Amino acid sequence: MKTIITAMLVLLAMGVTLATADINVSWSGMNGFLMNNDSDPILNPWPGQSALVQLIFTPNNWVEAAGPGGAVLGDEVVLDWKWVSDDQWGSVAPQIYTAAFQAGYIYARIFAGVDDSGGPSTGDITFNHWYYAGPLDATIDNTDPSNPDYYFMNRNSSGGGIGDPLDLRVIPEPTSMVLAALGGLVLLIRRRFAR
Repeated sequence: MKTIITAMLVLLAMGVTLATADINVSWSGMNGFLMNNDSDPILNPWPGQSALVQLIFTPNNWVEAAGPGGAVLGDEVVLDWKWVSDDQWGSVAPQIYTAAFQAGYIYARIFAGVDDSGGPSTGDITFNHWYYAGPLDATIDNTDPSNPDYYFMNRNSSGGGIGDPLDLRVIPEPTSMVLAALGGLVLLIRRRFAR
C-alpha cells in the first residue's frame, strides 16, 4: 500500500512539474517612435518630459484602444512597465519579464508627452498626447530565463514605429457608463408602465 501511495505521489509531483510553464521575454524598442507622419518623434526633448512604456497581455488577437491615464481596456493586463525620461525617440533598453505562462498575446505601448516635473504620473496622460502600440506576438511557453524570447515593440514602420494621438473622448469613463445604463433602465421601466 505504501508503495502505491509513494508511486502516486511521485506521479503527482511529476505532473505538477510538467504542468508548470513560464513566459520569459526580453522586450525593447530601440529605433524610435514617430508621429503618424512617419517622420517627427512622438517624444520631444523638452525638459521634464517622459514616456510611459507598458508590456501588455491580451487573450485576444487584437489591440484594444488606449485608456485614460494609460489604463488598459477589455481583458488586457499590464504585465510590466517603465518610465523613459528625456529621450526624443523613446528608445527602450531591453527589459526582462518573467511570469507564469498564459496562452494569448503580448504587445507594448508607449505614451509620450507626460509631464513628470513632480514625478511621473499616469494621470498626466491626457487627450491628444501621442501613443504607439506595438504589434502582437503570441505568448511562448519558455521555462528558461537564461534564453528569453525577444519582443521588439517598434516594427510597424521603416522609420521605427508610427503612433497616433490619444483620443480620450471616444472612451467613456466608468461613471458615464453607469449613468447611461441607469438612464436606459429608467426609459425601459417608463415604457413598460406606459402601456
